[in-house]
Amino acid sequence: MDPWGISDLLEIWQADRKGCVLGAIYQRVERTSAQEGRRVSTFSIRQIGEKNLFTCDPINIKTVLATKFKDFDLGGAKIKGIRPLLGNGILVSAHAGWTYARRLLRPHFDPEHISHLDREERHVQKAMLGLSIVQDRWTAVVDLQSILFDLTLNSTAEFLFGENINSSQGTTDLNGDFADNFDLAQRYCVGRTALGKLYWLLNGPEFKHSCHQVHAFIDQFVEPVMQTRMKQSSQGLNSPTSPTTILHALAGTTQSLTDIRFQLLNLLFAGRDTTATLLSWTMLQLARHPVVLQKLRQAILARFGHYNNPQNITFASLKDCQYLQWCLKEVLRLYPPIPLDHRTAIRDTVLPKGGGSDGESPVFVQKGQSVMYHPHVLHRCPNIWGDDAARFDPDRWLDIRPGWGYLPFNGGPRSCLGQQRALTVASYVMVRLLQRFDRIEDVQMSSETRHRVALVTHPADGLMVRLHEANGEID
Repeated sequence: MDPWGISDLLEIWQADRKGCVLGAIYQRVERTSAQEGRRVSTFSIRQIGEKNLFTCDPINIKTVLATKFKDFDLGGAKIKGIRPLLGNGILVSAHAGWTYARRLLRPHFDPEHISHLDREERHVQKAMLGLSIVQDRWTAVVDLQSILFDLTLNSTAEFLFGENINSSQGTTDLNGDFADNFDLAQRYCVGRTALGKLYWLLNGPEFKHSCHQVHAFIDQFVEPVMQTRMKQSSQGLNSPTSPTTILHALAGTTQSLTDIRFQLLNLLFAGRDTTATLLSWTMLQLARHPVVLQKLRQAILARFGHYNNPQNITFASLKDCQYLQWCLKEVLRLYPPIPLDHRTAIRDTVLPKGGGSDGESPVFVQKGQSVMYHPHVLHRCPNIWGDDAARFDPDRWLDIRPGWGYLPFNGGPRSCLGQQRALTVASYVMVRLLQRFDRIEDVQMSSETRHRVALVTHPADGLMVRLHEANGEID
């Protein structure tokens, strides 16, 4: 017996160091099912002395995130574990603070605001500069994941701040360090969250320095806007009634620089990391499935033309490109950006399934207990997706409607506010990449796919590839 759950925690941490923590969690479900002689999707787990619940049952997940939404919250330990980095932003706030932030930010994610694809084209062209041809129409070996993270950072920052961070005065040094500090701080946040109430054990100078540098990056955009607003106010001038950016909208509601910083940082995290991981996993899968790559490229060329003469690439036409959307859905199924999460009961409540000898009876959830839910495991359940659940197959989306068995952007009232923007940006980038390149060579083909689990998950070893430029695409 291990009443503190230390052995399980050590197993997970060791697996994480090897880049296989998500596989280890899946194998735990398989072992539990084998021990019980049936498919087990909900069971008790011990974590640092606390008895919590694990579930990958769609009905239970729907209950936690939607049906009994008001019975659960993010949990104090999770909020405190992440707060030094993300503050009181929308992803970490609860109750009235979350409701207010979502109401304020939602209008900026409607189709009118996320369909400005000329902005995305500028950032795609900058990314293309890192994909120069060296021999026989092949690029050099590049870490495409790094290029994609830079692209989505620049795109999201311009969406939030209204300016290109690469051309902003004084941003060069901070921009160069931002990604490294942001990624390191996220890794600390994951560890702090895993420790539950012992989150404070991971609070050293390295973590604090990374958080400080990340905050300084955001502040350089917020401070000039706040100064302008204060000057206008002192002169009796009114603020614009229809702010053009999220930064200006926030500046019109509060004089707190830290409040604005944290809302923007939460959105920058969601916009950069979610989209970049989706693109990274998609390009990796296409490199390893050349038949799918060619089918997708032909669908793109037929719909949107060639790289030098693109046609009709719009918000609506990207959504209507069926095979492109199937490919993105399949990647999100196998590699959901947030592969594991939890909610904590704020009152005694009940989950509809998981109890009894057959697992079909209700399960009592005591106030203060956490329910861990795992989209990564959920998306690979054979009883939902079939015996080939682990296989990459975009064509499965022809006739499958998984409902709550598919959770790439969370669900219920706290579902991802920017999911349509993420899909739009990812779709646009994929179209432009595959218009130009017709082959992708994964130079790490023989290596095992490893996951780097931060607040989102992405390929742990980068995305080392060569790309082959189609004839006639670049003169």
